[in-house]
Amino acid sequence: MSDAPPGELLDLAQRVAGAGRAGEEVEAYVVRSRETEGRVFDGDVESLSMAGVEGVGVRVISDHRQGFAWAGSLETAVVDETLDEARDNAAFGEPDEWYGVATPTEVNGATPPALDLWREELASVPTEEKVRIALELERATKAADARIRNIEAASYGDALAEAALVNSLGVEAHTRRTICSASLPITSRFRPRRPCVQMTMRSACHLRACRTIGSAASAPSCHGRAGSSP
Repeated sequence: MSDAPPGELLDLAQRVAGAGRAGEEVEAYVVRSRETEGRVFDGDVESLSMAGVEGVGVRVISDHRQGFAWAGSLETAVVDETLDEARDNAAFGEPDEWYGVATPTEVNGATPPALDLWREELASVPTEEKVRIALELERATKAADARIRNIEAASYGDALAEAALVNSLGVEAHTRRTICSASLPITSRFRPRRPCVQMTMRSACHLRACRTIGSAASAPSCHGRAGSSP
């Protein structure tokens, strides 16, 4: 995923939306994501999974009829077939005079703020390092305070996601983000509520210092460090 140019999905959505025929309105949604989830308990890995999703969704409106199609691939031939399928499906749809894609005028003033939510370095973090973060969080939390009497499984999770939406009337949107977190619930001798040691960041490099966050389990709750749940 990290090898793809940042604007690749937007370019693809623009190509699909621009392939509409006379009298058609076309909207393309392109998405690509990758996720990692892992759990450790008592120094051992309980589970570890990695999953990726990519695909394109197309909506075609013609003669007041609407058709959809989706494909789980971004290969050129598959994308072209998906557009053709959406076009064919529109021919069988029930007509509705209100079908239509959004116009630039209708979304005027709704431009989302420019947010820097992507950290390229997350894509290159080895799986072994992600497991180590969860193991170190578990170890550090156990050593943080003698009042901690029980620790449930420590978890690590991250995601890289990118999406683009373009329609044939000129509306465009593109977003991409990364997020990662490490957490574990604990049981304390003197707390009626169950605290949860947790850190959420944009990049795993910020979690590498997790040997210090075990102290959050015994400290007052604070955003991004520790919280409590019933």
